[in-house]
Amino acid sequence: MGNWKNVTGVPAEIDGWRKALALALDCIPATLRADVLAQLLAEQQAKAEARDASELIAAGEIRPFKTFNAANWEGVPLPPPRGPEMAAASVMVQTLVRSIANSHSKQGAAAILFREHRRGAGSGWLPDYLDGLPGITVNRDKCVQIAIAAEAGKS
Repeated sequence: MGNWKNVTGVPAEIDGWRKALALALDCIPATLRADVLAQLLAEQQAKAEARDASELIAAGEIRPFKTFNAANWEGVPLPPPRGPEMAAASVMVQTLVRSIANSHSKQGAAAILFREHRRGAGSGWLPDYLDGLPGITVNRDKCVQIAIAAEAGKS
């Protein structure tokens, strides 16, 4: 996003992350929000103060990237949903996708969601994670076209 600043003087990159996080925070019940934020801030400060990344890796706080081979998981039963953490993440995903879809045309929302997310995890491409889920059929060729057009500034 470069060094562009919005009218408040906050760098656009910081403001963009702040606004996205604010949307996710709205998913947390208001009575819990301050406590969740306080604990999260304390955890982030502890991570920032850690001197050796290997300590964080050993504690499971940082997960190094690993190559994922889907073939290794074929036929393996899926684990049960992972409780409140995954339920909360699901609400956040739904809320953020809804916000994108409601704030843009269908084509514009698709361009935002289907572009390559270099800061994301794994492949960084959302259709990779939607394709094959029960009830969802992804037209990968169309998603690629949308992503290419968005990258070229045509959408």
